[in-house]
Amino acid sequence: MSEQRKFVKWIKDHKKALIIAGVSVVTLIAVVLGIKNQEEIKAVWASLRKVVEKPAANMLKGTSITPVIETACPVVEKATAVVAQHADMFPIEVSRHIRNLADGVHASLEKIAAALEQHIVLQESQTWVEAYMKGVSAA
Repeated sequence: MSEQRKFVKWIKDHKKALIIAGVSVVTLIAVVLGIKNQEEIKAVWASLRKVVEKPAANMLKGTSITPVIETACPVVEKATAVVAQHADMFPIEVSRHIRNLADGVHASLEKIAAALEQHIVLQESQTWVEAYMKGVSAA
């Protein structure tokens, strides 16, 4: 037990040096990986710069998603192709929530009752929206 206490004391005494050594090792590894993958990193940054310069309108064309990251990285190319191929097959679940209505518009009695079942009291010009799926094709 005394060896363990000596070790813990040594760690506490050298805490600052150990932290500096750990950060240095992580930084060194990051620099080596950055130099090794320099071309891929440049390609991703260039692609991201294009996306920032051209707003989201250029990201979507019709019903499929166009590739945003143009790089020689096979993993990114394959992932982009899969997303573009199945763009209309990615449903999004919208959870139940309160929605604010326009001035003078009131929730129906059914929606007020549904909200009360969830122990939610709606304010004036609010309604209750049940969970639903978004992005599902109607075919």
